[in-house]
Amino acid sequence: LHAIRLDSSCISNISMLSTLTQLSELNIGCSKVIDISALSALTQLSKLDVSGLKITNFSPLTSLIQLSELNFSGTKISDVSFLSTLTQLSDVCLSSTYVSDVSALSTLTKLSVLDLSYTDVSDVSALSTLTQLSVLDLAHTYVLDISPLTALNQLSELRLNHTNVSDISPLSVLT
Repeated sequence: LHAIRLDSSCISNISMLSTLTQLSELNIGCSKVIDISALSALTQLSKLDVSGLKITNFSPLTSLIQLSELNFSGTKISDVSFLSTLTQLSDVCLSSTYVSDVSALSTLTKLSVLDLSYTDVSDVSALSTLTQLSVLDLAHTYVLDISPLTALNQLSELRLNHTNVSDISPLSVLT
């Protein structure tokens, strides 16, 4: 078994998943799961969706160093410092979360898609190291200064709608 979708289900206990060590894709988004500690054994996971979960402790994910895609949309996550060790991540969704500090994301140099929409993010200077980013969503954030984004040469899509950005001249260097 390599992929399981349990999203929007009544499943609350996922402890038995810890035996499925070859699992590469798991979606438990919007389920009734309240404890994700069993996920720490799933070290082969490359895609994980925990969107909408009503939990705050995501530390069991620190052992999932093979993760390439991770969706936290609509969760209560606020501290993303544990993500700094998940250096294989290429696609991260933190939309509609309580995240404000994204400095820990600066080590995720393989990121190509980053969704920070509907967060409390205001400072994007840490994102200047993410030179592989092709899609960056900052819609509905508190970002004012986008000058740190000038190093993002691979950027093909930037969403700044519903922000207070007033100067877009730094974007002129992105062709």
